[in-house]
Amino acid sequence: MGFQFLEAAANLIRAGRLRIVPLSADEIAAKPDLPASFGAGDSDCVIVAQRRNVPLLTNDRRVRNFCREHGITVFDLPQLMRALWENGVMSRNPVRRQR
Repeated sequence: MGFQFLEAAANLIRAGRLRIVPLSADEIAAKPDLPASFGAGDSDCVIVAQRRNVPLLTNDRRVRNFCREHGITVFDLPQLMRALWENGVMSRNPVRRQR
């Protein structure tokens, strides 16, 4: 579709390092319980995080607030970047540029 930034993800999928995991029937059935303002991708991600007890990374304030209100572990990009810097994965300057 012309999204060059997705090429890295496509390469990881081809190499078997990243899997696409479909929603279960129960997860699909739970989607209408989420706010109608969520996009389809946001809804899928929230359902997966909630039902499979995995953390969610989002930059959407509404999704982040919903997750916090419902006990779903959630991180945003600034939190992720700071953790990368604090753990020596990235230097401080690239982290600052992402803010």
